[in-house]
Amino acid sequence: MAKPSITVQIILPEDTSAIKSTQKPAVRHCGDEILGYIEVMTCGTFGFNIEVAFEGLVRTWIGSESDSENPYHLPPTAELQFLKETQQVFSDPSAMVDSGHLCAYHLPFRFVIPHELVSPRANVHSNFLKLCPSAKLGLAFRGTSNGQFHRQPAIMYVIRVTRIKTGILTPDPLRSNFTREIIVMPYTPVAPPLEMEHFPQEYRSSTTKTLKQHRWGRPLGVLKISAVEPSPLNIWTSAPRPSTIAALKLAFSPLDPCQSEVRPFEWKYVAYYHLRSRTFYSTQILDRMPTTTAAKRNLFLKFRDEKTRSEVREFGTISWKRDCEARSPEHNVTAHDGECCIWTTNLAVPVSGTKVLLPTFLNQLSARQYALVIRLGIQGLYHRKIELILPVQVIFYPPQGILDGIDEESRVESQDEISSSVPRLSHQFTMLNVDRQYDISPPPYD
Repeated sequence: MAKPSITVQIILPEDTSAIKSTQKPAVRHCGDEILGYIEVMTCGTFGFNIEVAFEGLVRTWIGSESDSENPYHLPPTAELQFLKETQQVFSDPSAMVDSGHLCAYHLPFRFVIPHELVSPRANVHSNFLKLCPSAKLGLAFRGTSNGQFHRQPAIMYVIRVTRIKTGILTPDPLRSNFTREIIVMPYTPVAPPLEMEHFPQEYRSSTTKTLKQHRWGRPLGVLKISAVEPSPLNIWTSAPRPSTIAALKLAFSPLDPCQSEVRPFEWKYVAYYHLRSRTFYSTQILDRMPTTTAAKRNLFLKFRDEKTRSEVREFGTISWKRDCEARSPEHNVTAHDGECCIWTTNLAVPVSGTKVLLPTFLNQLSARQYALVIRLGIQGLYHRKIELILPVQVIFYPPQGILDGIDEESRVESQDEISSSVPRLSHQFTMLNVDRQYDISPPPYD
């Protein structure tokens, strides 16, 4: 007589042959239902209780590739669970399916990907309560104790069997680490513009340079260029590439009122730009947005910079406005007093990105930030490097009309094989988990 036994497997819609044929991983978004079932095979008839969870995790580690290969020097690692929803499934004779001499059960579950997290702690900033996209960035390190992979960082969503209880004694201990990874791309609405004055080492919103006809020539005047944070790059767009506009303000103050040869309206410009992505990863809990200044002071906070290919925008002559009532900061007098008028204009620089960009994100162990680096050149004039570094958000957010339709309609057409058997369940609790097994003191910030 065979000994009683039980095996468990997580079945998702993408396991069906129709969806497998596309050979593309299923990507889910906020508000999407995760419909599936637990396939339980038992030898013998007995009762059981299984707890299944939908979890969000971030794992990080600090070190280089050589550190990951040294078994005698374990690098610092961290893991944070920022999302957990649980559900119980039970042995149900009505859920049995024919499987020969074994008893087979298909026990459905249903989870909904939330739009944001909820924290039981009032001191958690709202910026940390936004869902992050699935990502596995940087170098990998496999822990020797539990065999789990850490990245710089790894952000994962999983369906996991967390507990199995039976009414009998089984010959072998029951494993409860059955896991299926879910790829999530959350909707990321536009955040308020960053106050750049609080991050002087990260961004440069204005710069002033002296213009000359030649390197060793007499100065013609001073050019001030400034800009604000451009509107976000939305990778949801149906266009081939996400795009935005960087609006530059130019103000030229001639140093000599008698220099009639200074004609800004005859100048031609070249703008070079690229996107800089900066990824932070920490093994200590972050309580605010990380910066490079903080990373240089804290051994447990690191960052990595990457940039897109530089692109060029050329501009012909543009119209300038001559303002003789404005006050020149270089002369400390009104322009009219010395007949030295200030020339002003605006320059709109079209900026494009790529759809493979990861949206801007922030969690308590990692962050992804973007900056638009613009370098402006004036043809035929000599000047030092004119460069602005502006924060820019990369978002994934549908237009409001489309978003309303997504919220109203079911997005489970590809899940028909499972959805008909899944009952509607009561709302599950979504939380930012604060139980940690490592040092939680934040790094020293300014």
